[in-house]
Amino acid sequence: MCPEGTFSNGSRVACEVCPDGTVADCGASSCSLCPVGTIGHSTSACNLCAPGYYSGDGTPPCSPCEAGHACPTTSVMEACPAGYTAPSLSQSCTPCPAGYACPHADQPAAQVACTPGTYSVGAQAACTVCPAGYACPETDRDSRRRCPWGLTSSAGQTNCSACPEGYECDGNSTRVC
Repeated sequence: MCPEGTFSNGSRVACEVCPDGTVADCGASSCSLCPVGTIGHSTSACNLCAPGYYSGDGTPPCSPCEAGHACPTTSVMEACPAGYTAPSLSQSCTPCPAGYACPHADQPAAQVACTPGTYSVGAQAACTVCPAGYACPETDRDSRRRCPWGLTSSAGQTNCSACPEGYECDGNSTRVC
């Protein structure tokens, strides 16, 4: 009788070691594949990968979850969506904080602060530029304020400014009087 982790199909006298990614109980006539998310190596039991690692085929070793990806289970690695980041060995992606843009999911420390006249409400890959005719005084929320009559602004401004002399401004457009 063959020990665990080995098999004999009956036509052979000697026991053979199960290949990586498979297991066998004592006296087995064949090896069984380990399920996705586990690994096996010449034993009778498949072992779960540790959190932050995954296995797609049961073959050791478990693969580390790469930066910019999450391994919510031990059987899959998923890319983080735009505006989210994750360091290596992560089980989930983290949204970029308000006031920042996260253009690179695989570089969590590479958060880019929004410049005055732009803003991010969080989970954004790029900061939003304040539209013409509005003032955006804050970078960490959508605090757009429409410029009132007699004032104007171009895109990317934190304040509205006085209409130039000889022009008429309705907040969004400037016309010659």
